[in-house]
Amino acid sequence: MKRLINSFITVSLVTTSTLAFAFEFPDEAPYLPKTSKTKIQRPMVTEDTESVFDEVRIHAGVAFVNSFQDFAIAPGVRERGGIKGFDLNFGVDLFSDHWLAEGHIINFPESGISDTRISSNGFELRLIYDTAIYEGLTVHGGVGVASRTYSIKTSQRPDKSVLRNDRSFSSGATVLAAGMDYWLNGLFSTGIELGNHIPMASGDDPSSMDLTIKVNGHF
Repeated sequence: MKRLINSFITVSLVTTSTLAFAFEFPDEAPYLPKTSKTKIQRPMVTEDTESVFDEVRIHAGVAFVNSFQDFAIAPGVRERGGIKGFDLNFGVDLFSDHWLAEGHIINFPESGISDTRISSNGFELRLIYDTAIYEGLTVHGGVGVASRTYSIKTSQRPDKSVLRNDRSFSSGATVLAAGMDYWLNGLFSTGIELGNHIPMASGDDPSSMDLTIKVNGHF
């Protein structure tokens, strides 16, 4: 009987010691594998998700354009005056905080300058450099090329220096642009821009100076 009691006491002590050891450090067994797994997986997830395109921003906007046009309406006779239109633009960063490429679609509805009716639409591509000069304020400048289609309707003048005529033609130009933008926040900006369209071909191709007031979104 005494031997049985001693055996029971021994078994109880061993069991108690085992349970005490198991509950003394409850977090060590599950914690170490979890920590090791996290350290291994984090670099793998970063490498799979990072891309050079993550920092590329898209820019889009609309603008009101007031354009001063200089164009020929007859041999040796030019017409000069202002017309109004609209500009839709779309741009993308060139993997830089400063350089971007822009595309512009421009439309000038038919309007009158003296006794001449003129309308135009066109497309432009520009390379722009933009930089901040003050908190919320940036300036930009750029160069580009433009293609515009003109429709001009003239009336016959008393001295017959200009005859009645309707004609349409295309003209290419080099674009020089400079402007300033105020950023309302990280997503929207408003600004003003001055652009000069210089004809690529010599002769009677139209030239223009455009004043643009625009609102852009940045995503």
